[in-house]
Amino acid sequence: MPEAQRPPVHQRGLGRRRTARPARALATAALGAALAPWACASPVAAAPSPLPTPAAASPGLVASASGSRTPETCKTIRYEATAAADLFRLATVNPHAVGASATALTNIELGQARTTLSTEPTRSTAAAGSMDAGTARAAGATAYQQAPPSTLGASHAIAGASDLGAARFGANHLLATARWNDGYRCGAFLGEASNSSATLAGAALLPGSGGQTLLRIPDDAASGTTTGLLKHNGHAAAGAGASLRLNQLRLFEGTGAEATVRVLAQPSLNALATGEKATSSVRYAAPVLEVATPDGARHRLANPGAYLDLPVPASMWSGLPRGTAAVLRLSVGTVTSRFTGSQVHASATPLRVQVKLAPAHAVALPRAGAATVLDLNVGELDVSADAAKAATGSGGYGSGSGSDTPSATPTPSTTVSGSLGSGSGGSGSGSGTLPVTGPSLGWIAAGGIALAGVGYALMLLARKRLS
Repeated sequence: MPEAQRPPVHQRGLGRRRTARPARALATAALGAALAPWACASPVAAAPSPLPTPAAASPGLVASASGSRTPETCKTIRYEATAAADLFRLATVNPHAVGASATALTNIELGQARTTLSTEPTRSTAAAGSMDAGTARAAGATAYQQAPPSTLGASHAIAGASDLGAARFGANHLLATARWNDGYRCGAFLGEASNSSATLAGAALLPGSGGQTLLRIPDDAASGTTTGLLKHNGHAAAGAGASLRLNQLRLFEGTGAEATVRVLAQPSLNALATGEKATSSVRYAAPVLEVATPDGARHRLANPGAYLDLPVPASMWSGLPRGTAAVLRLSVGTVTSRFTGSQVHASATPLRVQVKLAPAHAVALPRAGAATVLDLNVGELDVSADAAKAATGSGGYGSGSGSDTPSATPTPSTTVSGSLGSGSGGSGSGSGTLPVTGPSLGWIAAGGIALAGVGYALMLLARKRLS
């Protein structure tokens, strides 16, 4: 879409997500808020067959994903799906608490991916933004695409590296793809409608002058979203997916007491709306972390709700108030889901990193009253889907490619069925996996992985690594 025709950034859905909203409200308010691809889909998921690409329609006919033909007069059925993934949300970084002079930062969102699909009105959108830094000065860019009409290729943009003093971020590569086939209107065409991703070339938080850094991400990290229609029990269903890709975090660099956090399984969140509460579902795959500490121990965080406290080495900062120490906590997030009629909504924060001041020699994060040095969400995932009850009727629609068979799910995972009732259920902290009640959105991974490869190649052309 020419730049002159693009809506303002806030209309593209890259603004802040203040509260969780049901699927239809999200889709209506953010028909520019596209949710990005599974460029970040978990590598543990089974490899799906390639996504069908929208076929060219003959006059008076719409080609479905299965190659059959659907009358152009097919009755529109309401399908809506939205997905959002933020790579990082830096709620607070407060260098003053540890005697550093850098400017404090609050409410910075980085690596934003959005996608939407709607049949009322008929539209799919995809958007990716580099950073919402509030009043801080930072390099910014946006990739955006909307269909119909469908266009060849993806919209892409690159934002340069940003140095905000207390936080440094590498270059950010953005991709957004939206496509449309008229068969989406009645569930006659299945497949991915939109995807987007944001890939960041590293980050460092609270870097010091002596080569010390509280937290560093040395490798590329990415957020991704996708929306589309897939087959469930012989009928079309609306699906939305959001995920992250992150290899490792390094803690306390330059202190001689470094710790490394390896991500063994990537986080993802899927929502499926079939038109019936009992068969709609949410699937959350929490990240699996392995933390190697200076004493040679290895700690595994494998369940939603699990956490680990690590004392920050005393040599990290020289300006700590007398009689105090700092403690860092890594915590794996849980999922919150809501089923309301035909609507499904879920959100999750896969990983949270907190640093607070504590009494000297403390080894656990204080419960309350302590000064916060750092509060960072690694990933904020939000998905919504809605399908009219008519989508479950027998009208011959919903045929085509797609699968009812769930692919392998990263462990641990939480699957929530609409039959569990509405409310905030769906958080999982046990080691088991609940029964799968809806199909996996594994098809999202196929297009996403290919898109990630393209994005990585383009990133190499414009990479600016952190020094």
